[in-house]
Amino acid sequence: MSNNMWTDLTRWEEDNNAVVFLAVDTQELREQMSYWQAFDQNATEDEHYICDIEDVSEKMMIDALKYAYNAVDTSYMGLQDIYDVSYDYLTTTLQARIHDSIKAKRTLWTSDAMTKDKVVATGWDKANYYNSETKQFDELDNFMKPEQQKLF
Repeated sequence: MSNNMWTDLTRWEEDNNAVVFLAVDTQELREQMSYWQAFDQNATEDEHYICDIEDVSEKMMIDALKYAYNAVDTSYMGLQDIYDVSYDYLTTTLQARIHDSIKAKRTLWTSDAMTKDKVVATGWDKANYYNSETKQFDELDNFMKPEQQKLF
């Protein structure tokens, strides 16, 4: 938490004769998540890696904290619980966005008078592209990974 937030929180505690046991901001959550498998910059080749946590929008980070706050049993709420549920929310949401984006790119809409609009797979899941930098053919999914960053 920033110093200004701590100052405001301390003042609020003093004014209200209260003690706040848990406060988490998005920056603290980002710092914690940066070491977790889906966001660890040292494990970008890991199959569970999604992206750099700094590429995740502030709105999604706030949504994760709010989701965790509402999902965790307040009788037993601890900081690790908030991290665990936030991580699950972020990874599930990001994976769904990636899946939907890839599915949309792999699907072609055709118009057919008999079947109305019918979804026809284009076969992109088997496609390769020529990478001029490496002078090799690569799978399309590898090409699409940098595009996934635009989804966050």
